[in-house]
Amino acid sequence: MARDERQRQKKLAKKKIKRRKALLSIKNAVANLSSSLSAAEQVLRAAKAPIHECLVPEGLFQAGLGTVIVSRKLANGYIGVSTFLLDVFCLGVKNAFFRMTSEWEYENNLRRFKREENFQNVSPVCVRKLVEEAEAYARDLGFSPHPDYQLAKKIFGDIDNNGCPMNFEFGKDGLPFFVAGPHDTPEKSSKIINTLTKRCGPGGFHYMAALEAPFAEDFDDEEDDFDAQRVTIMGQPASDAEIPTHDFLGQRNLDDYSDLEWLVEDLISSLKNGYFLQWEAVIHEEQGLPLSKKQEEALSEIISFNDEGDERILYIDEIPRPREPWYQIVRKIMPRLVIEPLKTYDSCYQAAFEGWPNLAECLGKYAKDLSLPEGVSSPIDVVPAELQHRLWLQYCFDALCGLGQDDELTLENEEQHYRIEMLIESLREHIESVRFFNLTLETIIIMVILPQKDEEIFIRLMLEALKMPLAKESIAEYL
Repeated sequence: MARDERQRQKKLAKKKIKRRKALLSIKNAVANLSSSLSAAEQVLRAAKAPIHECLVPEGLFQAGLGTVIVSRKLANGYIGVSTFLLDVFCLGVKNAFFRMTSEWEYENNLRRFKREENFQNVSPVCVRKLVEEAEAYARDLGFSPHPDYQLAKKIFGDIDNNGCPMNFEFGKDGLPFFVAGPHDTPEKSSKIINTLTKRCGPGGFHYMAALEAPFAEDFDDEEDDFDAQRVTIMGQPASDAEIPTHDFLGQRNLDDYSDLEWLVEDLISSLKNGYFLQWEAVIHEEQGLPLSKKQEEALSEIISFNDEGDERILYIDEIPRPREPWYQIVRKIMPRLVIEPLKTYDSCYQAAFEGWPNLAECLGKYAKDLSLPEGVSSPIDVVPAELQHRLWLQYCFDALCGLGQDDELTLENEEQHYRIEMLIESLREHIESVRFFNLTLETIIIMVILPQKDEEIFIRLMLEALKMPLAKESIAEYL
């Protein structure tokens, strides 16, 4: 490894803890900005900033559905981003929202989108034209855009879509084509098809949807006029036992760290955007239980599409209610973050070190109005105390991660001694966890497996830095 590169890595690594603190500071600053300005004021401020990215899914007009992202970067480093879920075959703007985020949060959320869609950069004038023409096409068919569209579209500011040379053809094969989503109820699909029938006539559109049996029986499957229309019979509205639910973990493997990282990100995002709060408000309302002020606010924002028949709210933004309480999901995910023992020379995954601190911060901010299991008085304490302390120590041990992964990454190299300073600073920040386990240097080298040649050096450097006489002494007394 070249000396210049070693020096660069050393400088970067020495700033790791400061970087964590800076990240927390940025998150708090964004939260303060969001709380001091209304959403309309935020998007108008963002609309004056330079364009950061305009992303459109590849093959949008083949798939029919995709996410369009428009972002602008403010001078203070914040990123204002509007996201539009477009149905270019029929319904136009199915979902829309605006957020002010830190750059870190923006990139983190973008990674989640990129797991599902491949994006291409498109000129801002053409993105505005795409979104507005999709909305106009659907409106002409009788469908209004998502309620937050009017706010989110302000991100375009003074962009003039007349300068776009691209032409967009909506619908499929010249006709509107309604494709029901996996969470669309038969009632909702029937309402959309009725609207299309009134606007376009019986043969003026195509659809692929799940319909109630009485509606589907109006058609003769053998008639050529309906060859292009596919009907799936799903029966009558579900009983209580058959109410649709969302399995948060889905097919993700908790033993796979890439899946685990995704789940942690998704859990934090769902807490922030109010997914669990909204559904708890709905369930409290169904059961006649009193609502908190936050639950009342969350419930007032929900639009129910179940106006006829079963008035129960089955979906919010096309996602059904969670199959289990939020705290059970947390309790399933968090233990999987623990690495025992932590081998510094193995690959280190971000979620193992950053997942718990990020979730703990999120719980403190966004879970105050969520239900708690019996015997638990605060959101963070849905995670058992011992596991909390174990994860905080693991966060501290991140300072040692990487030793042994390269010939230069060894404590024999004095340039790596900054890791001792980093570790001690982290342990001081989390001294309660150090006390909880009565941590000693002897126990650290059991919890953290260092390369053999580094173990003795590690103990010597720690004893010197903490002015400790023996490795078996309690570290907390010397921090």
